[in-house]
Amino acid sequence: MWLIDEADEKRENPFKKALDEHEKRFGKEKMPTTSFPVDFIDDIVKTTGKEFGISIKEASEFKYDVLLSYESTDNRKNFIELLDGELRSSKFIPFKAEDNGMDREEDGGSELDAAISRSRSSIIVFSRNYAYSPRCVDQLLKIFEYSSETKRLVIIPVFYQVSKDQVRMQVERLGASLPGMYNKQFKRENVKKWKEAIKGVAELPAAVSF
Repeated sequence: MWLIDEADEKRENPFKKALDEHEKRFGKEKMPTTSFPVDFIDDIVKTTGKEFGISIKEASEFKYDVLLSYESTDNRKNFIELLDGELRSSKFIPFKAEDNGMDREEDGGSELDAAISRSRSSIIVFSRNYAYSPRCVDQLLKIFEYSSETKRLVIIPVFYQVSKDQVRMQVERLGASLPGMYNKQFKRENVKKWKEAIKGVAELPAAVSF
């Protein structure tokens, strides 16, 4: 069952509504400083829809269509706002941690676990600082482990202003050349799991890059 049909494919400038709403809400001065193609977010939305192949009975078990995992300082008020708007206009129900009071480093335990188990897919937005955020990589580990164990959660990696090679380099730096943050604050086993999860997600198919 595809959630994006031919009518969606033929929509005229599906990104415009989200752009207009963003400009109205935040003003031109707060628009993204780096422009990206109009079809970039639309490609993500279409990829998300095409990854859904579950029955109506199975669909009723989920509360969210897409769980978004991203580093706030890289994405807030620009790319994520626009992606969230386009997902909603395409009739998807997204989940964002910051909308549910789970955007701080110490938050997100059982509530995040519940959101993951009630989501059909997760979009992981790799960006410049994603791998350096303990909150983000811990989210990613939970998502990756749940998806691997249950085979119920589709993961779609998105590379926003970073390449796969750059993400691989970030992984190699975790617990090594970073200024002691990971080695001092977190168990070595945790860092090892984070590395494996980042590598695993980064190599998944259906990735979208800009």
